[in-house]
Amino acid sequence: MAERQTDDTATMSKLNRRTFAKFAGAAGLVAGTTGLLGGSAAAQTQTVDLGEEGLQDGDAIDDYLAEHFESGTEVHVPAGSYEWSGEGLDGDYENAALIGDGKPGAVELNFPEGEHRYNAVRAQAGEVRLENLQIRGATGGEEAKLRAEARGEDATMVLDKIWLPDGVQDGADGVGIYVGAEHAGTIRIVDCWVQNFSDNGLYASGPGADFDDAEGGRVVVEGGLYRNNNISNVRIGTDDTVVRNVAMVHDAESPPNDGQINQRNLRIRQAGENMVVNSCDIYHSIDHSQPIDLSDQFSGGEATIKNTRILTNSDSQVANEHDGDYLLNTIHLTGDGNHEIAIETENVVEGEQAEEATPAARAPVGNRS
Repeated sequence: MAERQTDDTATMSKLNRRTFAKFAGAAGLVAGTTGLLGGSAAAQTQTVDLGEEGLQDGDAIDDYLAEHFESGTEVHVPAGSYEWSGEGLDGDYENAALIGDGKPGAVELNFPEGEHRYNAVRAQAGEVRLENLQIRGATGGEEAKLRAEARGEDATMVLDKIWLPDGVQDGADGVGIYVGAEHAGTIRIVDCWVQNFSDNGLYASGPGADFDDAEGGRVVVEGGLYRNNNISNVRIGTDDTVVRNVAMVHDAESPPNDGQINQRNLRIRQAGENMVVNSCDIYHSIDHSQPIDLSDQFSGGEATIKNTRILTNSDSQVANEHDGDYLLNTIHLTGDGNHEIAIETENVVEGEQAEEATPAARAPVGNRS
């Protein structure tokens, strides 16, 4: 066994950044933007302000992105609302950043309602960062709204405060954020908001899949709100994955779907080793589906879910039986649903002493290490 690490409904799709700030609350999800690239990306040589290039509130942003967002460049977008048809945010990059200025949520990219575009941003070397961008408009069609991954083994992809609150139209088959199997480096997904998608909110199990092009890259999810996404809110399954201080919420009985409804909150889909879910809220106020699903489509794997609050009103088990090495450790369990846990547990707190999960990230239970 590997050493363990220590380390909202359709109406809600119209939430604005103030409402998200209320949900985020004490968890600090609306901390200010970082400003400049860090780490290996510090070698970038050019900074571009799209406002100085002529971009104004209400303009179409596609041509500006296509011209200026490229390797070796840090691009800043002034606070405002821009029309965006999906151009200019796609391709392979090295040491690049696209940063929305102003308060979290202050930069809106308005995608045409009901249309579809597949966008993939890949880090080949250094750090590639997308930060403080709110992508609006419920899309149609299929595939992911945003695909992001680090193709280089030493590369890092960062999604920081990327908000996708509007999901897909009912009947469309779409993922929120997708991490492809070819992800080989590290991806950090920080304080993101993903809601109302029909085929997983964060789909990040691909790199751990058992097929030839799966590269096994690391996935780190820190903070954020994943709400009412069909199939699962957060889906993981690659070695050394960390999910920390994340709010996973199901409080709508019928999310957008293409005919199949299965509302897991956390889903472990592949047999990753040394996975840690720490200091999270799993809010499962619906009366069906599982708060934690250990998929029967694979064998093995290892994960610890600790210091986490779970509210369940479901008639399904909190977590199902599995032949891997899975542990729930220091779990606060509330709600009127089935409290059965079919995997190993340590220190399950129930009754009056249990802290209740809420539909927002909160200060963590116990030690965040």
